[in-house]
Amino acid sequence: MSILNCREINFSYEDKERVLDNLSLSLEPGSYTVILGHNGSGKSTLARHINALLLPDSGSVEVFGLSTSSEDNWLEIRRNAGMVFQYPDDQMVTSVVRDDIAFGPENLGIPRDEIIERVEAAIEAVEMQDFADADPSDLSGGQKQRIAIAGILAMRPKLIIFDEAGAMLDPQGRQDLSDRMKSLNEQGYTIIHITHFIEDALEASRVLVLDEGKILYDGSPQEVFEHSDHLKELGLDAPFSINLISALKARGIDLRVTLGQDELIDQLVEVL
Repeated sequence: MSILNCREINFSYEDKERVLDNLSLSLEPGSYTVILGHNGSGKSTLARHINALLLPDSGSVEVFGLSTSSEDNWLEIRRNAGMVFQYPDDQMVTSVVRDDIAFGPENLGIPRDEIIERVEAAIEAVEMQDFADADPSDLSGGQKQRIAIAGILAMRPKLIIFDEAGAMLDPQGRQDLSDRMKSLNEQGYTIIHITHFIEDALEASRVLVLDEGKILYDGSPQEVFEHSDHLKELGLDAPFSINLISALKARGIDLRVTLGQDELIDQLVEVL
């Protein structure tokens, strides 16, 4: 059964043009989906609909079979659909890392002994044991993002939405975040990653490209990146391997589209 069903949803902010335009989408449990799009394409607005932070003007959104249109479902939806935002400081509420991670489970009414167990497990999962008693404000951006993830993990969700969570990180920090998403997906979490960094899509099983509130492309990374010329027009540059293949094709060297570095090297050895 799909864990997410968006059916013909439309949404506009007050006095603005439509941000989501008759958009339909379903996601399967255990999937790893990257949603790409330039600023204003509607991707973060879509993320907030999944978490019931926004409601569609028309159409319907169901998360784990629960309609976001009913306020009675919001707590259960947010319990199972955790969200990591672009600015981790916005998710910090205490002056001690361990207490900050415990904040979510405490608000869910989880028994104290279980909260302690969940917090320690979450700290270990993001490899922040040495900072459990630190003040979050003293941590680096990447470390703060790990703590934000730990706070979500402690709530034991089934789905984690990363909404531009790597936007404020340096390349190494984004790679660390991407590796962590992949690891969480391998552990059984359903992952949605909202981003405008196109290389973030390389590890995903499914890639969606949004433009003007509509799904423009939907497929595997390789299938989507076959439209690299159009993606560039949308302000989404292709990964290095795709750009290299395009440049070589323009010079008469015919290569298959691939995202794998090893496969690209094998092809180059064959033709050069």
